[in-house]
Amino acid sequence: MSPLEQIHQHLRSLRMPTAVEIVGDLLTTATRETWPLETFLSELLEQEVEGRSQRRIERLQKSSHLPAGKTLAAFDQKKLPLRLTRQLAQLCSGDFVTRAENLLTPAPTAGAVSSVYRE
Repeated sequence: MSPLEQIHQHLRSLRMPTAVEIVGDLLTTATRETWPLETFLSELLEQEVEGRSQRRIERLQKSSHLPAGKTLAAFDQKKLPLRLTRQLAQLCSGDFVTRAENLLTPAPTAGAVSSVYRE
């Protein structure tokens, strides 16, 4: 088994899928540009962290079951009463999180239980 194959195997066992994908190309670049080992390792780990972050976002978006493309920027706030528009602005600021306040969201149907979120 070649050293690169061993590296791939170790990265797979450590569950580092982005690193598995890029390590070969990154090694080639590092060799060509004579990177120090610290630079190579830093770049490899940075790419893995970024890949994990991106996969986490994708996983959370998928599990939310929200329609794709629905964003706050696309939301027509003109249809809301003034009171709700103000509340929405306060929620978007996120201040309730830093104050550790509860956020109650009523359920969409009358028979369902409300959800309580605490950050």
